[in-house]
Amino acid sequence: MIPRVRAPELPQNYSWLNTDKPLSLKQFKGRVVILDFWTYCCINCLHILPSLKYLEHKYKDSLTVIGVHSAKFDNEKETENIRQAILRYDIEHPVVVDSGFRIWEEYAVRAWPTLIIIDPEGYVIGQISGEGNRDTLDELIQKLIQ
Repeated sequence: MIPRVRAPELPQNYSWLNTDKPLSLKQFKGRVVILDFWTYCCINCLHILPSLKYLEHKYKDSLTVIGVHSAKFDNEKETENIRQAILRYDIEHPVVVDSGFRIWEEYAVRAWPTLIIIDPEGYVIGQISGEGNRDTLDELIQKLIQ
């Protein structure tokens, strides 16, 4: 049996966008959480945004998506540039700025985009990298909320 791993808590002292205060995974107990590790110069990261938006709307009562912006290039670390990208790509979910790769490392992420799936009890239950995973995620979310 694979040991269950509690999801590492999100840092409160980082810059957060699309929310008026830092968020904690504890506050989403009872909901499925998807952490979207992305950077705005990554075309594959932008390609999955419509799928995330679809899932966010379909499961608005039981799913929370949080973007984790982990910059690949120095100019992508500028909070104002990230804010402009969020507006440009109509991202509605909260985004935490992970400019030092701390969250990236805590979740052992290796590629953009990577989605970390956290169950309603706060445990990491999977990760998916790349594009084209909407149906797989949809099925998984349905199973988790039943």
